[in-house]
Amino acid sequence: MEQKQVPNVKVPDRETNDKPRLASKLTVPRVTVRNVYRFFGLFLVVLGLSFYVGWSIVYGTWTDIGLYSFVAPVVVFGLLTLLLMHEQDVEDNRIS
Repeated sequence: MEQKQVPNVKVPDRETNDKPRLASKLTVPRVTVRNVYRFFGLFLVVLGLSFYVGWSIVYGTWTDIGLYSFVAPVVVFGLLTLLLMHEQDVEDNRIS
């Protein structure tokens, strides 16, 4: 019996780039304190507006002072949180 000689060729496991192709094109935002505050501010705005619309649809009261007294502070605190994070970003860009 005759044995065939197989050439010793090294096959690369991957390309020279260690990252997968899709992962190299996507950027994942980092979890920072500012991003958590941004999420919280956006959450408050969405919560307040959706609560207002939902309550008004269910109970048919679009002009309820009690509803305003709950929704207004929630939305205002959310907007102020988003504004504060924006101003801090502007200040950091001005400094650096």
